[in-house]
Amino acid sequence: MTPRKGRRVRFATAGLIVLVWLVSGIPVPAQESGTQPAGDSQTDKECIRALEQPADKAAAQQSAVNEADRARIRILEEEVARLIAEIAALQARMDEQGKSSRGVTIEELQKQVEALTQEVARLSAPAETPGGERQTYGGMSAGASRVYFAKKGLTFGGYGSGLFESFTSYNDNNTVTAEPNRADLTEAFFYVGYRFDDRFVFNSSLGIEHAVVEDGGNGKAAVEFAYLDYKVNEHIGARGGLVLMPIGFLNERHEPGDYLGARRPEVETRLLPSTWRELGGGVYGDAGPVQWRGYLVTSLDAAGFSPDTGVAGGRQQGSEAEATDLGWTARVDWWVFKEKSFGTLVAGSSAFTGETGQRNPGFPPGRFSLWEMHADYRWKALQARALWARGIQSDAGELSLALDPSGNTAIGERMEGWYLEGGFNVLSWVPSTHQELIAFARYEDVDTQERVAPGMSADPANDLTLKTIGLQYQPIPPIVIKLEAQNFDERSHTKADQINLGFGWSF
Repeated sequence: MTPRKGRRVRFATAGLIVLVWLVSGIPVPAQESGTQPAGDSQTDKECIRALEQPADKAAAQQSAVNEADRARIRILEEEVARLIAEIAALQARMDEQGKSSRGVTIEELQKQVEALTQEVARLSAPAETPGGERQTYGGMSAGASRVYFAKKGLTFGGYGSGLFESFTSYNDNNTVTAEPNRADLTEAFFYVGYRFDDRFVFNSSLGIEHAVVEDGGNGKAAVEFAYLDYKVNEHIGARGGLVLMPIGFLNERHEPGDYLGARRPEVETRLLPSTWRELGGGVYGDAGPVQWRGYLVTSLDAAGFSPDTGVAGGRQQGSEAEATDLGWTARVDWWVFKEKSFGTLVAGSSAFTGETGQRNPGFPPGRFSLWEMHADYRWKALQARALWARGIQSDAGELSLALDPSGNTAIGERMEGWYLEGGFNVLSWVPSTHQELIAFARYEDVDTQERVAPGMSADPANDLTLKTIGLQYQPIPPIVIKLEAQNFDERSHTKADQINLGFGWSF
């Protein structure tokens, strides 16, 4: 055997030894809650097909992908053993014959080693869906889910958005608009997570709203969530700390790419007061196509309620929260069908209930109950959403007088709202592009005083119908630019229409 061939054989053998070590030492990423295992693939082609299946944003197929990864790793181990045996046989024959006719074969084996090494590196990296769409876990946005797909240790991510609002010169009643145009860095939040092991995870989000934190300003520093997560088994987990309430579409998932438009729907800011977090904990999990979450949390504080924003001012957000009254919140989502030739449909419901008096002097117990139903449909370039919500406040009359003894403030005894929206990616007609340009429209109706206590009057300004049309451009999935026009129609006709330009990022 020539010295050059001897070096090649030693190089290939050393490469294979390193590869065996890599394959045997790869930890398998944690499985996603709420999925079904794909089963063992028996051939290389079956494994590749399983790995190339598109992932759902809610990570409902994560277990299938992980199962395919394990099957692929088993195949790689078998291939490594075969190559080791083949190289040993070649080396023995060359030692006996002293011929150089096997040089090409050794080079081919080296190429196979390189290809296998690249495949191992791909399998060991956190998985992403085709087109760069990142996976999600346990109801969280993609960036907030990053820690669940890490092997171990520290992870970082974040999101942010900016908004420019231009108002018409006149209100609907032809009076001059009092609203000046404005520009705002609405939010800049950063995710910090730590994966201790296969079961324990810490996850948090902290940042600044409205750019500057100072006395008398609108800006504020905030911890959006900070909790510990424990995975009991493949289908059940426990979570505790400052948690996001599992209400509506946007309270848990509100990165800029998670919703259409520069501004969130009014129903999900007035009636479902996103972003809403409370101190507490509970459990989450799945059963086949059904995912669920339920928490015991600190309840609202009625001292912050108002007629126009409803219960939004009563969110305690984990800041020296009154804990005399506690609340329950829960959510259930059902994948009616998924990744079929006719698309994906998920339908579900969420709710909250809790007394809100918190032993404030003069305040009644005042139980507030909120529930909503929602559905989301995706098919190729088309997407559509629908949501309906209702809130019931007991002792609304006493509560209103506790806030304003003059009787001029009426907290809604019943609050109600709904919206429908649809979007279509017009760039789906352009071949070989991952960019998106979504034309969308939304119609919504919300009234925070849909019914008030007897003897009290509702403000017609709180009965709103809103129509929105716009375009949303994503050059890559984590970056989005949005342009929209909004027509506000209140019963008081005192609201101006507006055009909004927004941008956002996530990572």
